[in-house]
Order: sequence, then structure tokens, then C-alpha cells
Amino acid sequence: MTADHLLAPSFSGIETFWRAPFVLPHEVPNGYMAVLGVPHEMTLSTRSGARHGPKAIRGHSAHFISQTRATVVKEYVDVANGKRVRIPDEIKLVDAGDVLLYPNDLGRTAKSITSTIETIVSRGAFPVSLGGDHYISFPIVRGFCDGIRATKEMTRFGYIQIDAHLDAAKENLVWGRHYHGSNACLISELPGVSKKNMAWIGINGVTWADEWEFARSDGACMITRQDVAKIGIANAARRALEVAASGTDAVYLSIDLDVVDVSLSPGVGSVNFGGITPIELLDAIGVLADANIIRGIDVVELCPPLDPSGVTGRLAAAALMTFLEPRLFEVI
Repeated sequence: MTADHLLAPSFSGIETFWRAPFVLPHEVPNGYMAVLGVPHEMTLSTRSGARHGPKAIRGHSAHFISQTRATVVKEYVDVANGKRVRIPDEIKLVDAGDVLLYPNDLGRTAKSITSTIETIVSRGAFPVSLGGDHYISFPIVRGFCDGIRATKEMTRFGYIQIDAHLDAAKENLVWGRHYHGSNACLISELPGVSKKNMAWIGINGVTWADEWEFARSDGACMITRQDVAKIGIANAARRALEVAASGTDAVYLSIDLDVVDVSLSPGVGSVNFGGITPIELLDAIGVLADANIIRGIDVVELCPPLDPSGVTGRLAAAALMTFLEPRLFEVI
């Protein structure tokens, strides 16, 4: 009898995401979800540790796959709504390892990230990126757009960012033009991306005046933490999706874990008080997970050394499981 390595307890085994098969980016099968680690923190201006994020998310993801494989009945129920989910024997998921980085050369690193994502997308796969600081979303989205544009007649792209920050700085006197506070601004300048198809959910605290004006102009949609409290997280997610999907061919979703209140998710670089709750984050992702127009996702800014409990890493893995659930499993 052949041993099922997926049955192994979460503390053992080789750590790929969900224990998916490892393949190189140029070997990713068409129609699969392809996980890529981007352990980058060269442009991090806050507390360090984001480079350890991909490894931690993979480790925490093993909990979910080992739990589901160890049960006799391959089916679970969401107690909040009674939704039943059946887990197939074969899951269309692979782990493409980590992108090649050049720690002393940001430009070369960004090109490496872009070309790797473009390779994955051009093969007809769905990129799932594990950060890393939030700057990586810029070269990822650049590769995402280039990859889709090269294979399909798709030219317009939307962008949703769940985050406590806008990341819309044009320039920083210390960090320059390219850092983890400028990724959204850089994305807005990509061919095929318009600000009227950009949306932010969960903006909190204070922001620089120029970034505030950036997110309030040209049809962009900014949903603050206070807005979420008024309209509910599900409606916030629907509004963001409506904006990002209007007239576009594909939408990219970026999730910065510091959107969650730091007391509930301490393993992040930026300390933000009064953020959304973990369940609100998962609920928002649950709404967006059903939107087939979303064709790529990243989870960024996890800093495992800052959270010895591992709660934040588990939240990152749960966020991805929530998003991937309807795409990989059978929702009854």
C-alpha cells in the first residue's frame, strides 16, 4: 500500500503550500493555481521580518491539508452558514518555490519577480504569491498584466488592495520612488490600469495628504475602516469588486495583513490600532473568492519573528484557504 504523504501531521514533511507538488515556474500546468514565494523585504521601512513570510505561510498551510486528509469523510461544514465543502482527491494546485532575488539590486529583483509571474500567467495558471513586503505587488502586477496580455485579448485590469495603508506615495526622501509605500501608485501607472478601477478596503489611521487626494480622485474607490463599520465588510468587498471589475478583463487582489488590528494580528511590520478583525478579513475574502474575474492574489507583510504564537501566520494561511476554497474544492 502506497503511503499518502498528505496524511502526515502538520509538524512533519517537506513544506510546500498545502503540500502541493513542487514544480518550476516554466512547468506550471495550465488551469492550476500556482503558489510562488517572494521573500523580499529590501524596501521595508518598518519592523523587519517579512522575508520569512513565505516559509511561515507554507508551514501553517500544512495544518489545513493534514486536517482534511486525516478525516474519513472528506467534507466540512461552515457553521456560520451551513455551507458544505467536499475535498476532491486531486487538487489543481502546485508550488513553484521562491522567486530568485538579488538582495543588493532592487531593479534586478523586480525584473525577476515580473518575469517569473509572467511565465506562470502565460502558461494559463493562476498566480498565488506569498510575501514579502508590499512593494512586491508592483512587479507582480506588472508580470500579471504582461502574462495575460501575451496570451489573451485582455487589455484592461482592475486592482483591489485590502490594507490599512494606501501605499500611494509618489516619492519618499529616504526610500525613494520604489518602496513598500508606493506600490499602488506604481501599479496605477502600468499600461491597462486606470485609477477608476482601483479600490482600497480598510484604510485606517492617518495618511499623507497627497496619498489621500490620490485615492479620492479620478474615480478611485477608498473604503476606510470607518466605512466598513457603517456598511459592513461584505458590502465593502462588493463595492470594491464593482469598481475594479467595471469594464475590465481581469482583476488582481492584494492583501496586506496589517489591515487587521495589531492586537489580533501582531506579526506584521506596521502597528495599526483599530483595524478590522480577522473574521472581517476572512468574510471580505469570502465575497471576493466567488468572483472569477479575479485572476491573481498575494498576501504580504507577514513578519513571523514578531509573533511567536504564530496566530498571524495561521491567519495568512486561512485567508488563502478561504480564497482558494471555491476554486479548488467542490462547494455543495
